[in-house]
Amino acid sequence: MRIIAVFLFISFYFYSAAQNKKDSVSVKSDAPVMMCDVKLADGTFFAGQVESENDSLLVLKTKNKGAVTLQKQKIVSSNYYFKKSKEFHQGFSIENHIANNYHVLSGNALLFSKKAFEGSSIWFVGYNFNFVFNKNFSLGISNSIALFPVFIHAKANFQIASLVHFGFEAYTGIPTPSNAQQIIGIGAIKLTIGDAKKNITGILSTGADLTAIGTGNIYIYGLAGSAVIDENLRFVGELWASKSVSTYLALAGLRTTMRPRISWVFGAGCILGSGLKTYLKAGTLPLWPYVGFSFRV
Repeated sequence: MRIIAVFLFISFYFYSAAQNKKDSVSVKSDAPVMMCDVKLADGTFFAGQVESENDSLLVLKTKNKGAVTLQKQKIVSSNYYFKKSKEFHQGFSIENHIANNYHVLSGNALLFSKKAFEGSSIWFVGYNFNFVFNKNFSLGISNSIALFPVFIHAKANFQIASLVHFGFEAYTGIPTPSNAQQIIGIGAIKLTIGDAKKNITGILSTGADLTAIGTGNIYIYGLAGSAVIDENLRFVGELWASKSVSTYLALAGLRTTMRPRISWVFGAGCILGSGLKTYLKAGTLPLWPYVGFSFRV
């Protein structure tokens, strides 16, 4: 009886394995398949169905690039899980998604995906355009929601540990055409802990009138985070504080990840602080809606 039971168990095991393999290629199949999210030492992400694996190699069937063979010695983190095959074919992959580099208003210090033209928009009025040269550097132009100032800016992101990234940004521009003698400068440093699926970023930013160094400098502290909810959405949030002008900003929203080249963000924000009493009697701006998007071409 023991031999029969072992035989039946082995037969059922190989039958189930063969059936799962057969069903995994069908979009309509509900059979679970082994999935894996992988991060390499250079910051690249891959997500897909596990095709094969040994002590040195991992082969993933990805949605966008087909079969990808990865050397295990270059993998710094991996996450295995089961998923229905139709969700894999119809769902989204986090690899190289434009949403990976953005929170609500700000960006994090994760490495850029590849050479590309990308950008973002706030309320369809404020725009930011970047040309990404490689995984570390980008150069671009942006404006505020008041159209001016217009800035030229540079960004640089670096990986300093498995789940730790450091970045900095520099902006310079003219506030208005009628005040072309004044030049505004903004600098920011960022530290991001985590990966594309879940991360938190600390930001220290300062702004100044470069034509009058040492006068009117503003220091701003920020904390931003992102966490994947499912294949189509991730939660994003930001907190900003500036003692220089006694003003505080809170933002929270949902960012879409349904398409790899465009990501919409919908949320709400609130500004608090005595620095706004010049404009509002209570010094508080009530909850206001936020909409924006990020794109890559």
